[in-house]
Amino acid sequence: MHTHLPPALRFAQGLLWGFLSIGTLVSTFSTGRCFSAEKPEITRFTPASTKVGGTELISCVGNFKSWPVSIWSSSQDVQWKCLEKAGEFEVTVRANAKPAITWVRLYNEAGATPAKPFLISNKKPFRESEPNDRITQVKESVAPDTEVFGVLEKNGDIDHYRLDLKQGETISAIVDATRYLKSPLDAHLQLLDSRGFVLLENLDHYGLDPAIEYKISKDGPYYLRVFGFPEQPDSTISFRGGAEYVYRLRWNVGPLELDTLPVVDEHWTAPSISTVQATSIQEATAVTTSDPQFGIFPSAAQTHSFKLPAANGKLLHLRVLSQSIGSDLDPTLTIVDKDGKQQSFQDDAGTNRDPDIRWVVPKEGEYWANINDFHKRGNHASPYWFKVDALEPGIAPSITNDLLDAKTSKEFDVSIKIERLANWTGELELITTGLPEGSTLKPNKFTVTKDAPKSLEVKLVVPKAFDGVLPIEIKLGDREAPIKIAGPSPAGTWLHVSP
Repeated sequence: MHTHLPPALRFAQGLLWGFLSIGTLVSTFSTGRCFSAEKPEITRFTPASTKVGGTELISCVGNFKSWPVSIWSSSQDVQWKCLEKAGEFEVTVRANAKPAITWVRLYNEAGATPAKPFLISNKKPFRESEPNDRITQVKESVAPDTEVFGVLEKNGDIDHYRLDLKQGETISAIVDATRYLKSPLDAHLQLLDSRGFVLLENLDHYGLDPAIEYKISKDGPYYLRVFGFPEQPDSTISFRGGAEYVYRLRWNVGPLELDTLPVVDEHWTAPSISTVQATSIQEATAVTTSDPQFGIFPSAAQTHSFKLPAANGKLLHLRVLSQSIGSDLDPTLTIVDKDGKQQSFQDDAGTNRDPDIRWVVPKEGEYWANINDFHKRGNHASPYWFKVDALEPGIAPSITNDLLDAKTSKEFDVSIKIERLANWTGELELITTGLPEGSTLKPNKFTVTKDAPKSLEVKLVVPKAFDGVLPIEIKLGDREAPIKIAGPSPAGTWLHVSP
């Protein structure tokens, strides 16, 4: 049976259904935007490593109201897979991978997380087991072929780990926090006997990260105790903790070794171990810009001399790695001419106690680099690496932002700091590769003089949604290879453009 309505009522009914339909569409669209994606948040990975050739279940402490997420990794040796449970991943490392610090971001259409370090290791990761505030609570021993990932989750937190050791063994233990994991933790490490008495302790060995070496006097259980303070000191004098106070604890039977992973680039391979003997410029070892030199100060008050390569008028980058890799040496670096006259000198590079000098070689003459210990000490535990690189005149561009957020088709600012190398001046051009078609960058050409600019201020417009490492490079004059822009970490700067 059909009911026939008057035309006016049928018209009103049509309007009503139309409004209801529009309302349904708006509601559906709004609900879809609400539940389709919410920006992921991450505090830490547990554990923050996977063994070479292994597969590990990795849990992520954070906020994942939208799941799964997309994953970016700085290394193709590490494969990430989202599991069914939010915040859990299966991570596989290739069998031919080398130990390294990699970087990871999680992202979706709502945004991206800051870059977090993730380690490729030669040891199997082991999660901290609570409670472990006292040695009487610790039953399981930590094997030397594993490494523990722990967290000091609250102020006053202290963690203990048991080692079963034999008389005569020399053991070494290291806590990695600020260097490897970018943790805000200034860690303290102690070795305790079975009664809980402190046998040895250390606060700073590899920078702020502690390490110990000890010869065991009798068989039995021993304990490693980890606690700490904030990396940036404040007025509070107490043990500190928090959700990001993460660390890695590893130990071995044997002495401490040099640890270069966080401080050398991928092109720097380990030199053959040979002790430098030259103690004057007449006996100096000639160095090249391709191979690092390895030296040890076997006795106090020595000077090691190196003849610098002929690079008249060019820019040399000279570095001494010592305390940053675990040496007791506090090195100084002096550049002298044939008459011994000082051309340049450095003790500490800011807060880093290892010298780092960029020096333009005069157009005439021969020059030497002298390395000393500031305290005039010397022993088997005072090695160093010395590296000389030749730098092309130009610029070193960088961006301080880890993340850049923008809207599609909306103009936004990008500030690129530039450091001139070897007093370079000239024309440069900003180029983009990989941005959506129709993207614009203005201005994209600059003239650099000795006075300006100190930074390149540009405006970028991207017409479509985009996620990726900021795809802007700089081309100098006729130089063929463009220059990449450094970010605040090796992960670079991430660009997120949302609708």
